[in-house]
Formats: sequence, C-alpha cells, structure tokens
Amino acid sequence: MEWLAVESDFRHRNIGSLLLQELEKRCRQMNIHTIVLNTQDYQAPVFYEKNGFNLAGQIRDFPFEGTIRYFLSKRL
Repeated sequence: MEWLAVESDFRHRNIGSLLLQELEKRCRQMNIHTIVLNTQDYQAPVFYEKNGFNLAGQIRDFPFEGTIRYFLSKRL
C-alpha cells in the first residue's frame, strides 16, 4: 500500500483505524513483521501513535520550511 487517507467528511468515525487493522492483518498473512510510514506534522502523526506506531525519527523543514516529516514504525 502506498497511501492511506480518509476524506475529511468521514474522519473521526473510526474508518482510519479500521483500515489500519485490515492492513496489519494482510501484512501478517504475508509474513511482514514491521510497518514503516511517514507523515507530516499537519497530517496524522498523533493518529498513528494512537494506533500503536512509534516515532523513529523526524526531519524539520521538509519538504517545506516550517513543517516536520515524521517517520514511524510498528512491529506486528
């Protein structure tokens, strides 16, 4: 999977968490043990942390000055 997003009109309805659960299920079926992702500070870092992802690193001012790109991972 390359992109995961929920339209703003449908957020806060548990859809994103359900999508992540399905992704994790499929990863386990494929014998994938770790999910690694990146997100921007204005996107969803808190959402991913609430769903069990751990901060692995960050880059400030990337891709734009004043923003932060976060890298997160989760062992399955």
